[in-house]
Amino acid sequence: METVAQPGVWSAFVGFVGGLALFLYGMDMMSDGFKGAAGNNLRIWLARLTGNRLKAAGTGLVVTAMVQSSSVTTVLLVGFVSAGLMTLQQSLGVIIGADIGSTITTQLVAFNVHEIALLLVAIGFAMWFSARADRMRHAGAITMGIGLVFYGMSVMAGAMQPLQHSAWFMDVMGQMRHMGFAIVFSALFTAMVQSSAATMGVVVALASRGLISLETGIALSFGANIGTCITAVLAAIGKSREAWRTALGHVAFKVVGVLIWAGLIGVLAKIVLMVSPTNGTPSEVLPRQIANAHTLFNVLNLFVFIWFIKPAALFLKWLVPEKKGEVLSQVLEEDLLQAPALALAAAQREVGRLGQMVSEMVVGALPAILHGTRGDLDRLVMRDGDVDALYEAIVEYLRRIGRHELDAVQGRMLMRLMEAVGDFESIGDVVKLDLVAVGRHRLEENITVSTQTEALLKEVAQKVHDSVGFAIAAAGQGDQTAAQALLEMKGEMSRLGEHAREHGVKRLMSDDPNRFHTYSREMEVVDRLRRIYYFARKIALATLENTEEKPS
Repeated sequence: METVAQPGVWSAFVGFVGGLALFLYGMDMMSDGFKGAAGNNLRIWLARLTGNRLKAAGTGLVVTAMVQSSSVTTVLLVGFVSAGLMTLQQSLGVIIGADIGSTITTQLVAFNVHEIALLLVAIGFAMWFSARADRMRHAGAITMGIGLVFYGMSVMAGAMQPLQHSAWFMDVMGQMRHMGFAIVFSALFTAMVQSSAATMGVVVALASRGLISLETGIALSFGANIGTCITAVLAAIGKSREAWRTALGHVAFKVVGVLIWAGLIGVLAKIVLMVSPTNGTPSEVLPRQIANAHTLFNVLNLFVFIWFIKPAALFLKWLVPEKKGEVLSQVLEEDLLQAPALALAAAQREVGRLGQMVSEMVVGALPAILHGTRGDLDRLVMRDGDVDALYEAIVEYLRRIGRHELDAVQGRMLMRLMEAVGDFESIGDVVKLDLVAVGRHRLEENITVSTQTEALLKEVAQKVHDSVGFAIAAAGQGDQTAAQALLEMKGEMSRLGEHAREHGVKRLMSDDPNRFHTYSREMEVVDRLRRIYYFARKIALATLENTEEKPS
């Protein structure tokens, strides 16, 4: 036991923790600067530039390289997938690209530029403090953040120098030669600090003092890759099943990648030595070699996994199945409110989902009215409870979007969605309050509908259901072709309504003792179905009034 060395160990610990704090603060400042410079465009790029797996991977790489944090990218992904702005397959493509983008930080810290670290801090502070424009302020934050990252690295490396003479510390470093221990230790440390870049900064600092070998550095980088997944898992808590699939996909890619290469660390080390500098002392060349290994690992994984994105998505859907009966999945994301264009897109998708729920009520209405039991009618009423709950959630979300500054196109879209969600809710009320009442009267009055009358009512109901389908496309996707097709149904709806009335009058001439009740109920059904068409038509008109329905 070395009692004399304890004070040195304590000062080294304080220096290490302080250096790590500076490093993390610099990372955070640099990330905020990049995000501020990109503004809401960052979210928009990430949500829209993911058309195929190669484009998705490229977008993930670029966005992560910009914000210097794969955690930021994956948290945004979880939110986008939960909000329905991105598919699971697209998100998996972005994830494997983000893994490469995250290695840029390690490549930066591998440069031995601690001499200019404080100069960068000073320059960045001067830019930030004197800036009048936001762009200059963000540039200052980025510069100051880079300087703090380098200075934090220098402090950590300096703090570790005395530890070379500590038997306790060298014993711990000796354990790192066991690759399994190194991977687990690094994964736990990364999960704790929630930053793989911070872990790799520590690894590079250790390498700069000659305290670890290349193979140990590679094993520690493997653990950092796994540990960084904790951020995505935490972000998925309380989100939709699709968001959980994205988070688990992130974990799966990392773990499988490590399992593939864990037994081939020696091979990977030889490849790294072939493409990395070898002239110089180990403390001079080892940081760059470890940084290159970190990048190479993620690049090789991209070339392997990019071909398995679709099967991986299918497996994740099997692993995390949908929950039956879920109405209010967490799709209207709080984070999206900072980017009104994306928040409106998420709200639009939910308006389409609300329309689909109402459409299912319309489909089930006529069979329940004509032949259903009281239980069938009660179940139809219960469906409207789900419609009302989603309606209230969408209206509240749209209200919160309206608090932000919107351009003219976004303002028109907000009003159109607000009108559409009200019209869909009104359709649900027509089914619940009016059509269900007709069904109950039919049971009380013991009315039997003729085959000919039923066929006629089915024809009217089918046209009305078609109109609701067009309304869903118009409101949920801004489809003007569908809106126009809905308006063109007016003549056909008038013809069917007139035909139904003529048929009803003929029924009055029969000898059926219930003919007056039958006529009354049949006309009520036709009238209520036409009212549903009226609300669907309102949605179509609102869509066509906005020729630029999508927010910029």
